[in-house]
Amino acid sequence: MGFDPANALQIKDINFYNKAIKKILDLKLHFLLYFRISPQC
Repeated sequence: MGFDPANALQIKDINFYNKAIKKILDLKLHFLLYFRISPQC
């Protein structure tokens, strides 16, 4: 089993996408919490 640069790149991309998705979900959560705390119009 040798080192596959293409596979390593793919893993890097997956990690990048996971981080991006996590950031987006965190932002959504912050918005939901903010709207829940703020008085409804």
